[in-house]
Amino acid sequence: MTNIETTVENFFSTTLTEAVSASDLTFAVDDNGSVLASPAYLVIDPDNDTQREVVLADGTWGGSSFVCSSTGDRGLPGSAGGSQAHDSGTPVVSVPLFQHIRDLNDRIDANSDHGGLTNLGDDDHAQYALADGTRGAFLQNTAGLTLTVAASAHGSPAVGDLWVDTA
Repeated sequence: MTNIETTVENFFSTTLTEAVSASDLTFAVDDNGSVLASPAYLVIDPDNDTQREVVLADGTWGGSSFVCSSTGDRGLPGSAGGSQAHDSGTPVVSVPLFQHIRDLNDRIDANSDHGGLTNLGDDDHAQYALADGTRGAFLQNTAGLTLTVAASAHGSPAVGDLWVDTA
């Protein structure tokens, strides 16, 4: 899949107001005042084991219709058997699906490289010292001490002595 953020809405449900064929990409639905943001996974006829269909509404969404942008957005995994024809009055719901979890994982994977992280320059923790030295300090050396670290065995950085020169 791709790095997309899909919408799921608690208790969202509507009904088809017109019959759709297995190849239709526009679905007329009851305008009940609830509009999901696109893209959103929807389940048509969720309680019917032979007609259930999972679709990705990734086109325009109006109060009285939603659009799948391609035939590949119909009959997704979890469907009873590919794209289906549905009668007017058939329920349409938004429920958590494995596609939501997959999309979340894809978004995490896409941003797990530090190069993909955003807002790294934000200064949201005023209690911490800044690396550029403009606020606070990592180590304040008010006694004029010198810190020297030396390994006692060559190639063994885990074993060593810590020397503090107080002179």
